[in-house]
Amino acid sequence: MNREAVRTQSNTPRAPMRRRKEQLKGRLELLRMLMVLLGSLVILLGLLLLVLPAFRVKNIVVEGNQYYNAEEIIAGAQIAVGDELLALDANAAAKRVTDACPYIRNVQITSRSLFTICIKVEENANLMYTSFNDSYVVLDANFRVLAQVDTTEELSSMLYVELPPIAALSVGGTIHFVEADMNMDYVGILLSKMAEKGILSQVSSVDFSKKYQVSYVMNRTCRIELGRVSELDTKMALVHEILESKGGLSDCAVVDVSSTVKPTYRVVSAADLLLR
Repeated sequence: MNREAVRTQSNTPRAPMRRRKEQLKGRLELLRMLMVLLGSLVILLGLLLLVLPAFRVKNIVVEGNQYYNAEEIIAGAQIAVGDELLALDANAAAKRVTDACPYIRNVQITSRSLFTICIKVEENANLMYTSFNDSYVVLDANFRVLAQVDTTEELSSMLYVELPPIAALSVGGTIHFVEADMNMDYVGILLSKMAEKGILSQVSSVDFSKKYQVSYVMNRTCRIELGRVSELDTKMALVHEILESKGGLSDCAVVDVSSTVKPTYRVVSAADLLLR
């Protein structure tokens, strides 16, 4: 009995010692794993620091532009061949494009590959310009003023429009007309119909100044007098028929279709067309 008690007492401390050894061994193994992982991360970071600068812009593609050429948009973005691709801030570059090119309303800059950047732009549709206080203002179809310039040198590809009397305007804001409650929907209706008929590119100027005496000039040789912006399909079909019968737009002429019952055609001088 006494021998067994002595044997039990002598064996009791060994179990905690074994547990402590096992715990220490587990900690050492975990520490070794952490050291291996940390070493691997350091090596990976070093490789990235060596490899990532090698990814540089080799090609810049511009899409969606019509008014601005690719060189102007790339210059606005301030992106150049040779720039580090991964250091590019796309949002900042897009903001620089819209600041430099006011006729662009949306820009998306993405990577097409490890070496190619794509700048996709959305320009304002139906850009127009009109005269105001010895200057010229560029506006969109919603009469939002995009720019104000002193000459028409950079506006030659845009549509010139005469508008009702303007009370005030500011760049970035909308035009305020003297007749504040005037419904200007007829402007958008006519421009949309011209685009639908495929003739908008042939139109150099439109006189919207009087709502019921609207007219436009085609190819700088023929003024079309519409009167009201109504029955546009019929009126434009009449214009086409009349011009075909007269041999096209070879002479300066006025085609009056304000009355679809009695349309008229008359040859005039270039000065009578009020060309711009």
